[in-house]
Amino acid sequence: MNAATRPEREAVVIGYGFEYLVMALNCGRSIRASNPGLATTLITNVPIDAASVADRFDRVIVRDEPADRNRLVKTSVLDHTVGERVLYADADSEVVGDLDPAFRLLDRFDVVLRMQAVPVNKPFELADGIPGGVFPHLHGGVFLLRDGDAARAFLAHWQRRMVESGLSRDQPALARTVYDLPDMRSITVNAIWSADEWEAANLFNAKREPPRILHYAKPHHDLGAARRLRATLEALLPDLPLAVRDDPDVDRVREKYRRITHPLFASAVTRRPYLAAVHRWDVLRGRPPVDVMDRRATAQGRAYTRDNGRLWAD
Repeated sequence: MNAATRPEREAVVIGYGFEYLVMALNCGRSIRASNPGLATTLITNVPIDAASVADRFDRVIVRDEPADRNRLVKTSVLDHTVGERVLYADADSEVVGDLDPAFRLLDRFDVVLRMQAVPVNKPFELADGIPGGVFPHLHGGVFLLRDGDAARAFLAHWQRRMVESGLSRDQPALARTVYDLPDMRSITVNAIWSADEWEAANLFNAKREPPRILHYAKPHHDLGAARRLRATLEALLPDLPLAVRDDPDVDRVREKYRRITHPLFASAVTRRPYLAAVHRWDVLRGRPPVDVMDRRATAQGRAYTRDNGRLWAD
């Protein structure tokens, strides 16, 4: 793409694995609805026809690689985008407000990061004598970059720290990267730019600016998001290649969203008996069990525990 056609602003979403593809398409829908005209890019490892999602994404990049490569793609995202200023949003996000103020911060900064309201609850050591819990808990689910040497150096350093730590989460490596790069022109923003369920319920009132990005994280806790995801899934199915439609994981995801949008699931009184009944029915039919809380999230690295939570300095 030449300079004349290069968009000034672009939003990019990664959907690796079928369920995350569904989430990414829902995120793309929300971006188009709230920010018409913003260029959008989808990166996925599920073979889909770009024309079938053109109402949500201007560009579709299909990469033939395992789902556990997703965070490596995330930390090299500028290699796959074309915009001068790029917003990255996790697939399990919905954009519900104008993104213009966030993009305008890139007039003065190369990197815009979102800080969590509370300290990290998984201990790690940032550096000798500095526990990670006293450092800003940076949310890797939303960030903005001004394409250039500074932002690319930031991403490369973040990826290196993530890979060397061997952890299956990228937030500790992100904190370490910010600590390592004191001259980086970065700014942290508040929960307006990615509020989870607790933050949306507890940090905002009628006098405050409402969230512009929502991060539902657990669809089984958000009936509205679950319904939108189910509608996205059902609309997507006819456009999938037969080999993808026959994947057992597609059937698992479809059944999961059928269950969490069922009226009996919505009530705390009937939820447990309903899930017990459908589980027994699965057993009788010889079907594999469906865990409504399982998103099959996969990432590079071992699980994050107290013993392996340290990020080492050079």
